[in-house]
Amino acid sequence: MSFDAEDLALLTAIADQCGIALEQASCDEARKRMEQNRRDLLRQLEKSERGAAQGELSVRVVQQARNPLASVAAFARRVHRNLAEDDPNREYLEVVIREAERVEQSLSRAIEPPPDPPQFRIESINALLQASLQQVSEQLVRRRVRLLKKLSPDLPPLLLDTERLQRVIQNVLDQALQRVHPGGRVRVESRRVQQFVLVEIGHDGRAEAGEMLGELFVPFALPGEQGADLGLAVARQVVWQHGGEVRVRSEGEWSTVFTLTLPIRSNGDRCKPGTERRVTRHDRRQRAPSA
Repeated sequence: MSFDAEDLALLTAIADQCGIALEQASCDEARKRMEQNRRDLLRQLEKSERGAAQGELSVRVVQQARNPLASVAAFARRVHRNLAEDDPNREYLEVVIREAERVEQSLSRAIEPPPDPPQFRIESINALLQASLQQVSEQLVRRRVRLLKKLSPDLPPLLLDTERLQRVIQNVLDQALQRVHPGGRVRVESRRVQQFVLVEIGHDGRAEAGEMLGELFVPFALPGEQGADLGLAVARQVVWQHGGEVRVRSEGEWSTVFTLTLPIRSNGDRCKPGTERRVTRHDRRQRAPSA
């Protein structure tokens, strides 16, 4: 087939118009992506600024709360010393003193960064869970909370900062016990999923609205008595130091389930001595073979 000059000119013009339209569509799509990225960055910036403001407010509130809390503990100790040995109120005052000291320690840890680097050692995550459950056993009995415990016996030992990770587990358990109703249930489970160890702590207490779940890790972000979740923000940072993550969700009859994910492979590599350790490579371009 042959085309005359006018047909060729028309086809060329149509092709040019199609090219311009395609280029314009590509530019519009790129402009939409850039605008979406800009909005996402603005939201992240706003969230960061809000978190920084909440952090400053948290520090001021914690500093103001420590003095009256210390006064409460001091007066409780004084009254406790003056009570007779057979006085039934001694037991209640001991609970007041113990809980006041625990809260004071939690507040101090929330505003004071740890002075020393993490101290890792080989430990069983189930042993940490058992120790934490032993500490809250009194609360479970007193509040008639049913404990559903399922710890997998075939979990490998991990390289953990035992003191800080046990504090993380304790903080999550405290959060669960704060929200579960008397006679309710708390679930503690550990299992292995591929190259990860999962620890799940859930409760069937007050349900959180979906948009509020993400705020659980922000100190004093939730209104009313829910603002007491100081330890959860610290818990997330500690788990990150172990190469893991903390997630929260609602699942069926369990209103809130916290999942602590800890890697096994990285822990195992860090345990190997000398040259048996896996070599860390930070830049893939350095590993590429030369031409």
